Amino acid sequence: MASPEVDRLWRLGELRAATELSAQLLAATAHPFRDAALDDDLAAAARWHDHGCRCWQLTRQDEADVALGRAHAIRHERLGRAHPDTLASLERLAGLAAYRAEDELAHARWLEVIAASPRDGLGAAIARRNYSTLYRSHGDLREARRLIEQASAHFTRHVADDDLEYLALRKANAMLAYQEQQYVVALRLVDAAIEHAPLAPEHPFVAAARLVAARAHRALGDRVASGELAAEVVTAFERGYGAHPLLAIALSFAARLAREAGELERACALAGRALAMYRLYYPLPNPSTLAFARQLREILVAMGRPDDAYALDAEIKLATRIANPAW
Repeated sequence: MASPEVDRLWRLGELRAATELSAQLLAATAHPFRDAALDDDLAAAARWHDHGCRCWQLTRQDEADVALGRAHAIRHERLGRAHPDTLASLERLAGLAAYRAEDELAHARWLEVIAASPRDGLGAAIARRNYSTLYRSHGDLREARRLIEQASAHFTRHVADDDLEYLALRKANAMLAYQEQQYVVALRLVDAAIEHAPLAPEHPFVAAARLVAARAHRALGDRVASGELAAEVVTAFERGYGAHPLLAIALSFAARLAREAGELERACALAGRALAMYRLYYPLPNPSTLAFARQLREILVAMGRPDDAYALDAEIKLATRIANPAW
């Protein structure tokens, strides 16, 4: 239940401006001199849910946790555990847990949503789509594919092609196809996502799909198309997200392309930005952050900067020992 202006900014790709306006509107409705009962109704729950989803997209995790938790609590009390709105808030709390690498909690929440939702309903389909990303991130592509196919069956029958939820499904499906090394299929899915998305090409949601295409083009040997797309994705993420894990991922991919092209100085700058940004959200020795650090270390070695590479290696080892004393 976003305000028209919040929704307008969001669709333009001005995600930070939309989220700040959403926060201001929430603060106005939760003013300490207002009747507290007014902030404990279903309309307030819808506003908290909407704001929590926006914060989740921008990795404002603590704020998302508070907003979604409040929405879920109100809906659970007023509507009951199995109401679709209650389950929608729980589903986003599952996504937040996954974002925080709280895998057991994410599993439990998604399973609860799927079990409590009508089997062929949209809520279950969305939960399966998003749950598949957790399996995909851990390399269980078979289970991820099973969940995506179940979700796709519902979307094909009941969801309009230009629905934003369908864009999210096509992105998830394309990324899974890429990991399955089905690169042509991934490109076809990205094309479909962009064709039907009711958003500008530079919108971060569309750019995320184009990042999959950039990876697929590289895998197919077309580094020119890959590089052009990667540059456009970085620009779109910088504009829409600012500092964000997805921007770090795009920078890391651009660094890989630059290194392959022999542009070591540029590769080093991109990889350094990627690591510095990603570790803001996932400190060492997070496995993905370790991969960013190793990328930068390898570039430093290739540049003939062994001292810098050694210092980074020492930092990696220290962080790993602190996290795993028995290592």
